[in-house]
Amino acid sequence: MKIGNSAKIYAKALIKTNIDSEIILSNFDIISSVVKSSSDFFDIMQSPIVDVKIKKEIIDDIFNNKININVLNFLKILVEKDRFSEILQIIDVYKDEVDKINDIKHVKIISAVDLNDNQKKRIVSTLQNKLSKTIIPHCEVDESIIAGLIVKVDDDIFDDSLKNKLDKICNWGVYGNY
Repeated sequence: MKIGNSAKIYAKALIKTNIDSEIILSNFDIISSVVKSSSDFFDIMQSPIVDVKIKKEIIDDIFNNKININVLNFLKILVEKDRFSEILQIIDVYKDEVDKINDIKHVKIISAVDLNDNQKKRIVSTLQNKLSKTIIPHCEVDESIIAGLIVKVDDDIFDDSLKNKLDKICNWGVYGNY
């Protein structure tokens, strides 16, 4: 998903507020859940036919006493500026910015079998030492890699799977000099 400039601007504006990022993140989880579970709500919020006042009332009805008042007002600003359609992008950008500030890196770890806690800790520790960041692992099992690991950090992929090694050997035999 391509992130628009206005989503970045709104997310960075929220970063500059004095609202605790943990509060905003937990509020964004609630908002994201509502937006993703109700296409009707999302459609109404972006509809040019529905009056802004009605949209704000709907936001109050759904979120009042469930989220921080400043975050609630932020949603109303998005409605006023006709930017509510970018809420999920804003949430993604905000989370990324908070992670940057806190030196957190989300890493996808793919293995052929479930990793035990000790294995996960060793992998995370190695990555934290290499990247000098707090690592949040997202583990996944893919039996097709046969053995080993695939680690994805942003756009970088470290593929130490047996499948990858076998593919290289097979391709070398076809294309290599021997």
